[in-house]
Amino acid sequence: MQNKQTAAQKEPPQKQSEWQKVGKNLYRYVPSGVYYAKIRAGGKLSVKSLDTDVRTTANLRLADLEKALRQMVDRQDEVTKGRITVGQALALFQERKDADATLAPNTKRYYEELIKSIFKSWPGLKEFDVRKLTKHDCILWAGKFAHSVKSCDKGRSSRKSLG
Repeated sequence: MQNKQTAAQKEPPQKQSEWQKVGKNLYRYVPSGVYYAKIRAGGKLSVKSLDTDVRTTANLRLADLEKALRQMVDRQDEVTKGRITVGQALALFQERKDADATLAPNTKRYYEELIKSIFKSWPGLKEFDVRKLTKHDCILWAGKFAHSVKSCDKGRSSRKSLG
């Protein structure tokens, strides 16, 4: 009997984990009480803070995050498989810029106007397959676009000098 007690005394006490699994894909960091999501989407593990220590709020944010990650993976699959048009690609770009909290509202509007002007100056681009768009196509368009912008600027400057 004493052998059992001495064996138990020799074992170091088991260290408590700082992470506690509280649900599917939901973990709580014990020292702070903040909830985190651990989601595997597209073969990649994403760990993100849910910025809350309230379980019900964490569950709601987890569902939103899972949906967003799965949609992002689906979109990336479309892009890598080449089943996407330039219009769809620029719509994704615009969505990301709109969701970027680090950008000022005027910067977001700038990107929106830029995309509109590209589509306006390049008819048929929206439906164009991304896989078929070449660097040469872009260089040709840029040359035409630059020429048209210069023509507009010359017209404005000549009107200013007349007025």
